[in-house]
Amino acid sequence: MIGVSVVLPTKNRPSFLRRALSSVADQSGCKIEVLIACENPDPADSGQALKDSAVPGKVIFTGGVGPAKSRNLAADEAKFDWLAFLDDDDVWPKGHLSRGIKIGSQIKNCSLFYGNAICEQTNQSVLSGRVPIRGQGLSALLLDNVIATSTAMMPAQLFFKLGGFETEFEPAEDYRLWLKAAAAGPLAFDPSFHATVSFCSERLSANEARSFLATARVIEAFLAQNYLSSGSVVGLTKRLADLYHAAALDLYQNGHFSEARKILWRSVKIQPTRFLALRHLV
Repeated sequence: MIGVSVVLPTKNRPSFLRRALSSVADQSGCKIEVLIACENPDPADSGQALKDSAVPGKVIFTGGVGPAKSRNLAADEAKFDWLAFLDDDDVWPKGHLSRGIKIGSQIKNCSLFYGNAICEQTNQSVLSGRVPIRGQGLSALLLDNVIATSTAMMPAQLFFKLGGFETEFEPAEDYRLWLKAAAAGPLAFDPSFHATVSFCSERLSANEARSFLATARVIEAFLAQNYLSSGSVVGLTKRLADLYHAAALDLYQNGHFSEARKILWRSVKIQPTRFLALRHLV
């Protein structure tokens, strides 16, 4: 039977953690272990929550190193062939892991499985008005990150080959990994799977400028490190400019005028030729 190692970061949210663990305990059809990346000053609560859930696993005390490195430290302890990611304030429906394995195994060299998600606050799909990506969807994924982390599963071997989550791209480290996975092989999407996620208010409204800028860094890095068509480069430089404009607006509205001007000036200097000139180095 195929096994899945569940990477579950948590920080000072024991009630959410217990709810997430309960949804893991409801999974069937595969072997499971939970690797709790605990950033709490005292990991005792997480250990007790894991024990009460009766799901095999361990608590890895990460010492407040941040979400990217915390997930990586937990993944280092994985013993199964698949990795699945679940945030402590999200929950899975029954059958998520077995369905992900089944669909992912049907696609040769599948690099990533993901599903839809329902926002807990609004009860609406996070993909509303957005195009799900199937198969070789790198170009589409570059234009819109439609993958919610708590719906994602990928082969553990590929995760380590790609370098896991990169701290320098926080808080868009997941987007960075999805792009690298999409460049490595086809994606699998299951429209019938709906995780319940709670990022729609708290996560997206907190420091939007930082999120916009991190996403821009991800795209710039990908443009510099990969050979893309001229049309793709032109489209992505437009998205970069839009991201910088959005970040500058958020900074300006929050009274950070000097920083907003710097970001706005940076957006003006973005030109497709800059990235087209880098392609001979790839």
